[in-house]
Amino acid sequence: GPLLPLDAASLLRIADLRDLYGREQNRLDRLQAGLVSEASVRAMPLHNLVELDLRHHSSQLTESIAEIHGNDLNAALRDMGITHILLVDITPDNARTPLLLDALAPDLATGMQTASPDGVLPKLDPLRLPASPMLQVHPGRGDSPPASARLPLVMDFPLRDLWAVERPGPVLTLYDLRTRQ
Repeated sequence: GPLLPLDAASLLRIADLRDLYGREQNRLDRLQAGLVSEASVRAMPLHNLVELDLRHHSSQLTESIAEIHGNDLNAALRDMGITHILLVDITPDNARTPLLLDALAPDLATGMQTASPDGVLPKLDPLRLPASPMLQVHPGRGDSPPASARLPLVMDFPLRDLWAVERPGPVLTLYDLRTRQ
C-alpha cells in the first residue's frame, strides 16, 4: 500500500525497533533539516510490531517487541501509548475473522519453519477492541461485500486501465483503544 507520511517522532520510534528503510531514513533526514512542508502523521504501522503468516494464520510479535512484552500485543500497544487502530480489510467477503482478531488456532501445516520444536505455530491472543468503531468506511455497493479490494496485477495499458478498475477498495475501520473493555 501507499507509504504514510510519518512524522519525525514516529520514524525515530521505528528506528528504535529496526533499521529504517531508505525512504524512511530519507524522510527523517528531510524532516530534521526542515525541508518537509506537507502534513505528517504520527502513527506506528503494525508490521513494525507483528509478524504475520497469512498462509498458516499464525502471528507473533517481532523479536524486539517480544523481548519487552512477551507475546501480548494488547500490552505492547497500551505500553507504547497507541490510542487508535485502523484496520484495513482488503478481503471483506472472507468468512474468517481478520488475523489480529481471530481466536482460532493457526492452520497446521508441515514444513513450517517458524513452528516451535514441538510443532506448534505461534499465535497472538486476539486484539481487544471496543464494541463499536469510531468510524467505518465500507465502499462496497449493496449488501454483499466485494470479493477483493486489491488492485489487479495484470493490465493491458496500466495508465488507462487503472482508472477503469471497478473494485471499491478496502473496508476501513477506526477504533479508539482508550475505550476498550
